[in-house]
Amino acid sequence: MRICITCDGISATDATRCTHCGGTLLDRESVHVPIRRGEAESAHPLIGSTVGGKYEVRGVLGRGGMGIVFRAVHTVSFVEVALKLLHRRLAQRQEYRDWFLAEARKAGRVSHEHCARIQDVGTADDGSVYIAMELAQGPPLSAWLGERRPIDARTVVEVLIQMTRAIVAAHEVGVVHRDLSPRNVVIAVRDGVPFVKILDFGIARGLADRLP
Repeated sequence: MRICITCDGISATDATRCTHCGGTLLDRESVHVPIRRGEAESAHPLIGSTVGGKYEVRGVLGRGGMGIVFRAVHTVSFVEVALKLLHRRLAQRQEYRDWFLAEARKAGRVSHEHCARIQDVGTADDGSVYIAMELAQGPPLSAWLGERRPIDARTVVEVLIQMTRAIVAAHEVGVVHRDLSPRNVVIAVRDGVPFVKILDFGIARGLADRLP
């Protein structure tokens, strides 16, 4: 299966161009396209709209194989969140919507300082489904490492310890990440020390594995 990096269209062929919009198709396992600076406020028609009656969409954070992640703000609490919407073509299937929401609720049981907390799940007015997550600040681990080579052993150990604690906390409530990789780990810096946040507990990856 291949995913369009422009419209998130899905193709079961080996084509290189999307039949819906002409965009580039990539293998679903490799698709995670961060939005370039300057595109975020105008790159998607949902910008400025309200999802689920309570999340105002402010910008695009990234595109994944199964959907798009937006920067949004809760209209009552004014808390910023990362709002993940399942691709509309997948959301048309009741079985996929149900599975996506069930897995999101399960992942919401994870509570640890090094895990980006799932705050809310729900269904939008158009029938699509969403997850509202803690908005983690900082570069992904892959970029963070690239900027700091060579990196000292003490820092490496500290990052690994934090990641391990987060994964252990997830396992203690029966949640497996499924897709732990450098792009799903964000590194902030607090008091000069790296501070890990693990994102996206494999919900999209698990759904992708269920697709034909």
